[in-house]
Amino acid sequence: MSAINETIRSERVPTAKTSSFAIAQTMMAIFVVLVFLGFPGKLDRIVGSGVCSLIEYGSFGLQFFLVIMASGDDLMGIRLINFKPAYPIVYFFTAYVSVVSMIVTIDKKSEMITLLHVVLTVLFAIWLVERYTTKELLEIVYSAQFIFFSLTMICIVIFPNVAFYKLEGVRTIGGLFKTKNEFGTQLSFGILIQCILLRMRIQKHERVSLFFWGMMAGQFALVVLSKNFGALLIVIIFVAYIFMYGRSKNKKRLPLGSLFVSAADHAVLSPMIVHFMRMMAPFYVFYAVAEAFSGACCGTGDTVRPMIVTLLCTCGLRVAAIWLILPRFGTMDCIVWIYIASWIVTGLAFTGMFLRKIRSLKPSGSAA
Repeated sequence: MSAINETIRSERVPTAKTSSFAIAQTMMAIFVVLVFLGFPGKLDRIVGSGVCSLIEYGSFGLQFFLVIMASGDDLMGIRLINFKPAYPIVYFFTAYVSVVSMIVTIDKKSEMITLLHVVLTVLFAIWLVERYTTKELLEIVYSAQFIFFSLTMICIVIFPNVAFYKLEGVRTIGGLFKTKNEFGTQLSFGILIQCILLRMRIQKHERVSLFFWGMMAGQFALVVLSKNFGALLIVIIFVAYIFMYGRSKNKKRLPLGSLFVSAADHAVLSPMIVHFMRMMAPFYVFYAVAEAFSGACCGTGDTVRPMIVTLLCTCGLRVAAIWLILPRFGTMDCIVWIYIASWIVTGLAFTGMFLRKIRSLKPSGSAA
C-alpha cells in the first residue's frame, strides 16, 4: 500500500519519522477512517454481527486511545479533558447539540451513548487536524478508501448475493451498503478525494502510479453500474472543476469568488469577502439550528408560529437594526454583525420553540 507508506513517511514531527508508535498511530487512524467510510457494512452477513460489533467498538476504543495519548507529552501528563484554544466554536456547537438532544430525547440512556460517540468523533477530528497536514489527511483517507474498495471488489466477486440486491424486481449493486444510493455516495466521495490528491501530486511533480489511476477508474465504473446518476453528475462536475481551477493564478485555493466577482473587481473585493466570511462562519451554526428546528416545528403541523418567529427575529430585527444602528456606524462590518445577531436570536428562539413543542407532544406520544 503505497499510500500508507507515503503517509507514514510524511509525518510532520521529526522524531516521529522513525517512531514505531507514530507508524502505529497512522495505521490506527486509517482503521478508524475506514469505519467512518461505512466498514464493515453488510459484511455481517458473512462474518456475523458479533465480529462487526467488535470492529465498531474497536474503532471507538482506538479513537479514545489516540485522543487520550495526545493529551500529554508522557504518561504522567495525560489529561482526560484537554481543550484546544483554537476550536471554541467546535466545542460550543458540540455542547449545544448535546444539551438539546438530551432535553428532547425520551430514551436518555441510548442518547447518552450516541452523544459519547459524537463527542469522541469531534475530538478525534481535532486530533487529526492537529497532527497531520492537509495532504497527509488526504493520504490517510485515500488509504482507507483503498481498503474499502478492495473489500467491495472481493465481496462482488466472491459473495455476489451480498453485494447485489433486488430493487423493484431489478438486480442492483449495493456493495457493502444496503442501497445503491449509499454505495454511489461513498464511491463518489472516494473519487473526489483521489482527484484532490491527484491535483496536489501533479503540482508537486510527484509520480502517480497506474494503480492509483486504476482504482479511480474502478470506482467510477462502480458508480455507473450502480445507476446512481445523481452521484455520477456530482462527480463529473466537481472533478471537472478541480482540474480546471489549475489555470487560476492563485493555486493555493479554489477560486470560488470568481463565480460571483468579475475579474476587474477581484483584487479589491476578494479580501473583503474572505474577511466577512471569517466573521460569519463561526456563527452560521445558529442559522442551521434555526432552519432545522423551524422545519421540525412545521412538520408537526404548526406553521403559523414559525412564520411569526422568522418575521420578527430574522426580518424584523434586521430591518430595525438597519434603521436604528447602521446610520450610527455606516460600515459593511456593521451590516455583517446585524446578520450575525439575527442568526443568534433566531436560533435561540427556534430552540426554545422546539423544546416547548416537544414537551407538549410527549403526553400524547406516551399515551399512544
